[in-house]
Amino acid sequence: MSSQILVLHFGAHKTATSVIQRYLRDNPELMEENKIAFLLRSESDGLIGWGGNVLDAGIARLRAKIDDAFDSGAAYFILSHENTLGRPFKRDVNGLYPNREGPLKKLAEAFSIYPKRVIYYIRSQEEFLESYYLQKIHEGGTQTFKQWSRQINVESLSWRPVIESLQRAFGSNEVVVKDFAVEMANGQQEYLKRAFATFHQNLEPSRFSDFEYSPLHNISIGTKGLEIALAINRFAQTPEERTKVRHFIQRNFSNLQYPRPTLLSEEEKGRIKEFYAEENSALTHEG
Repeated sequence: MSSQILVLHFGAHKTATSVIQRYLRDNPELMEENKIAFLLRSESDGLIGWGGNVLDAGIARLRAKIDDAFDSGAAYFILSHENTLGRPFKRDVNGLYPNREGPLKKLAEAFSIYPKRVIYYIRSQEEFLESYYLQKIHEGGTQTFKQWSRQINVESLSWRPVIESLQRAFGSNEVVVKDFAVEMANGQQEYLKRAFATFHQNLEPSRFSDFEYSPLHNISIGTKGLEIALAINRFAQTPEERTKVRHFIQRNFSNLQYPRPTLLSEEEKGRIKEFYAEENSALTHEG
């Protein structure tokens, strides 16, 4: 067991978690060759859920999948699931991921027997706010950014309490914190290479392919797409209808065809960025 590593990648949201998850999914032979087992995103949803809401029923099956993989010779088991800590914002509650403690405690207890490495990406708060809002619109949201953001205290968005919760649950030596902007600065290929190198120091990128991976994931919404979504999302009543609307906008009105929406002014972005810059830098260097 000592040479086998459980890698827990918990997000955060909007830090290209789906790129990693789909690279795992789309390269099963490559993973098997390198003794990497993993859980599909759909499986994680069914065993953990949002904020661990199905974890009580799923924990035994989750443990069994990990044990089976290690018994079959896997050297690494990668569990990548950004919904584990719940949603980042909760009405009338300050702070990011306010429901994180429950699922982290349960998983820490369940995974106590495994050597592990916990990976968490953070994103500058002004970028996180804008990106997560646009994701809410993709999911069928109907509020304007001004309506949505007035519920959020921008001075209570420190990542430190989230990181400290991870460290309390799993041990500070096990938690690695990465700056999403730095990791993605040179594109998706380099992001993947750096991610797999981070999963464990003995897992070298050279053991993989060149990480050429053409699919673009989580294409964002363009200016006109946001206007259209706000106009029609309230009419999409079912998950199927919301999916059709999302796909239509992604195909025709994404940020690949139109400019990215301006949600915060440059002054607002600068103020929020400056407020958290020193702490964010310290967190990633501490990690």
